[in-house]
Amino acid sequence: MKRVYLLLTLLTSFTFGCYEVQRHYIINPDGSGKVLIDAKLSSLMGDDPGKAAREAVKGILKETRGVEAWSDVDFSALEDGRVQFKGTAYFKDVSRIKLQNLDDFRVSLDHESGGGLVIRIDQEQKAKKKEKARQSTMQEQRSRYQQMKPMLAAMLATMKSELTFQFPGTVVYAVNLKPVSGYYGLRFDGTALMAAVDALMQNDEWLQRRIQQNLDIQDDSPLGEDINERLFGQKGPIEVRLAGPFQDLFNYSSEVEKARNGYETMLERIGLADLVPPKMATGGGFRSLRVVKVMLNNMEDPDYGAFGTDQVYQVSLLGELPGAVLKVKEGMLERAVADNGSDLLPESEWERQVYANLSNRKTHVLMDVRLRIPGPGVNGIREIAGHLQYEVSQRSRVYRSPLVDFAANAQLGFLNSAVSKVLPGSWDGEGSEVYLQIGSSAESVKAVRLFDAANVSIETNAFSASDESGAEKQCSAYFTVNKPLPRKGYVEVELYDDVQKFVIPFQIGNLDLLGNLTR
Repeated sequence: MKRVYLLLTLLTSFTFGCYEVQRHYIINPDGSGKVLIDAKLSSLMGDDPGKAAREAVKGILKETRGVEAWSDVDFSALEDGRVQFKGTAYFKDVSRIKLQNLDDFRVSLDHESGGGLVIRIDQEQKAKKKEKARQSTMQEQRSRYQQMKPMLAAMLATMKSELTFQFPGTVVYAVNLKPVSGYYGLRFDGTALMAAVDALMQNDEWLQRRIQQNLDIQDDSPLGEDINERLFGQKGPIEVRLAGPFQDLFNYSSEVEKARNGYETMLERIGLADLVPPKMATGGGFRSLRVVKVMLNNMEDPDYGAFGTDQVYQVSLLGELPGAVLKVKEGMLERAVADNGSDLLPESEWERQVYANLSNRKTHVLMDVRLRIPGPGVNGIREIAGHLQYEVSQRSRVYRSPLVDFAANAQLGFLNSAVSKVLPGSWDGEGSEVYLQIGSSAESVKAVRLFDAANVSIETNAFSASDESGAEKQCSAYFTVNKPLPRKGYVEVELYDDVQKFVIPFQIGNLDLLGNLTR
């Protein structure tokens, strides 16, 4: 089953979730542009179709790469279990865009020395690096394919894909692109794709060539020029060559600015307000505060070490902060009074310290507050009060390295920072793992970006940063790159600047011993 899913992914570049997709690209001469998307995606319905649709769309908006702004996004849960998604994505460089769960092709633009433009639509999947294995026979390859074919056919039966373009110049010639809906483009469905693979699997020359290249039908995509010939009519790449005069098809800067200005309003309109970046706090008290957990351990172990002797009464408070914060520091419990007036404040200062954890969006905090074990006659808590400290920043500053050698543990030239380690291969043999040492605390790091020697952005996965033990203002950042790193390039680190510190008081009371409000 797993290998069937793998082959389907290789065939379509989908996560076998996009059954119908239409994309209309409008491209300017410099490679900037926009793509209008109309797609129906499969979704795990569960008990809440609306929630499943929201999660699918959130994945598209959060995980798509190379997009500078979104506009006109809308979605709905369809009766057949799919999600209808519509939206317009703006990109600075068409060669860098990767639409999450919506791509079965990658578009690239190149400038020719004579002044022309070449736009290529690439569906070729690179074979993963693997150890040399015994070459299988054509009979074995065909037998494996026949075992997978029924499920592949069922999954591909309803798949439809359409790709159209508005070009910024005159088409000199086009390969495997034809008039579609008044534009140049291509269109195919899963049935045609299945028939093309069927035909190739019966072609002895094609199959033998793949076997000699150590390619297996279960693991390696059959896409390429032979598939193009059967799907689109010509054996060769999918590309178009353009001649001038070239002109912008729309004002990219003004449309992107308008889309950015309306982004938060759009997200709120379609019910995805949780994607709106939270605003930084500027002081004030908790918006809400409640008890979410109570822990009591009052065991006195007569045989020390047999059962444990840790006596503790701990109340965990969940508070909504007045906005997002960078960091919450330890606070202090100041008052703890039982309903009968007895003191619940721990004797030692160490036990009165309040330890807090931030939520992922850094808008909520979970505080663990230790109290004395309640004595006889105590039925509740009159008051728990104390304070926390937090840090915020309204600005950031970008630090950029000179051209560095990624393989040489190079110094970055700012903040006593260095590239501590670059591993040229990750788990699949194709990517890279990058470790940076940055002369700042982890909470101060807003973003880390990589560029090649030509100053072209390198797509990276989300990074994680953690403070190094025993080192003041020194952290390690780690992230992965889904391809081998170039020999040289640039590192850009964005740090929060002008950090401010605030003290926020907390107070809650009239509780029973389980943390429930009594009035």
